[in-house]
Amino acid sequence: MDIDEEQHLLHNDGEEEKPYSLEILENGRYLLRLGLKAFTVDDVTVDHGNVRLSLNGQRYSVKIKDEQALLLESLGFAQQTTTEQNALNAPMPGKILDVLHQKGDKIKKGDPLVILEAMKMENELTSPADGEVGRVHVQVGDSVEKNATLIEINTSG
Repeated sequence: MDIDEEQHLLHNDGEEEKPYSLEILENGRYLLRLGLKAFTVDDVTVDHGNVRLSLNGQRYSVKIKDEQALLLESLGFAQQTTTEQNALNAPMPGKILDVLHQKGDKIKKGDPLVILEAMKMENELTSPADGEVGRVHVQVGDSVEKNATLIEINTSG
């Protein structure tokens, strides 16, 4: 699904475009109009690309992907899964441009840890969990393969 913010159109795979509008109501809720339908949206929370909301009283959880994540996915490079939170792995082959934390540093989920150059793009790789940097397996200038462990993370429970 793609959103054209300039023309206020929603493009859904295989379906025709639908006009949309989003209005903030006085009570803190939102009114989403999609084509001829209207939806009440409230209780919206956003956490590292995970959006939770209530749509007409029903709870939903949605993962929002940025352009980089969509590009990686389209090229067959799946991003790291959240089940493996004790390590930061390379999502693709590349060259290490910068290591932003060292062993013992306290980190939060989403903190940038490593800058990886791949496909002529600089990619900021972030921590999958809260914790402390354990062993750092790479240094600036290293070439790494897809799925190589870059940094071990001692997660806080």
